[in-house]
Amino acid sequence: MVLCDGITLPANIGAIFRLADAFGVEKIIFGGEGVITSGRKVKQVSRSTHQWVSHSQTPDLEAEISKLKAEGYQIIALEITDKSRPVQEMEVLPDQKFVIVVGSEMNGISQHVLNISDKAFHIPFFGRNSSMNVSNALAVVLYSITRKLA
Repeated sequence: MVLCDGITLPANIGAIFRLADAFGVEKIIFGGEGVITSGRKVKQVSRSTHQWVSHSQTPDLEAEISKLKAEGYQIIALEITDKSRPVQEMEVLPDQKFVIVVGSEMNGISQHVLNISDKAFHIPFFGRNSSMNVSNALAVVLYSITRKLA
């Protein structure tokens, strides 16, 4: 499952749908208000995957995360923090239930969502820039997970 914390750019939303379809993600949860999941740009970038990839929207991410934890999901934030570990160190098991949390284009994952996440991982960078487009980062992590489960 993928949880999007405040992601609003249609191109990123469309790309996340496409990635979810490609990697067999169970569901996408969009957090925040006013997230448009069927606009022209979303449809174009998603290549229609928005029509069949399961998704929902919630204004209250904390309540949604509490519900997911009660259902046995581990909450994994994709964010550079002082406690995050490189994504290569992420351990996944075939029967493990987890949610990958990705953050908004401008601010990343909100602090209150980071505080209630179980773990945080980051993608190591070798250039000068310390960030990556959210859909590109999600692609790296989903690929890494599928390699470990294969």
